Amino acid sequence: MPEIVEAAVEPALTEPAVLDGVRIAGELWLSDGVRAGTFNTLNGDKIYPLPPRRRAAGPVELRLRYRLGGGLAEFDARWGAGTE
Repeated sequence: MPEIVEAAVEPALTEPAVLDGVRIAGELWLSDGVRAGTFNTLNGDKIYPLPPRRRAAGPVELRLRYRLGGGLAEFDARWGAGTE
């Protein structure tokens, strides 16, 4: 797996909304096929704030970047083209 992970995602809104953050959630895998699940004390959900954007229903673009092992200090989320 690469150390730097980058992605552009396009969730679709089903109704108009004000978007102001990203919820980060995960689960722990011990090895191939061995899923330990989620633990609030280890990898509980986090909210990463974003500048608020009022959007109509439809797709929005979000660009994500993370350096593995860097914690939240190495996570970045930004609005993509057309969402700014």
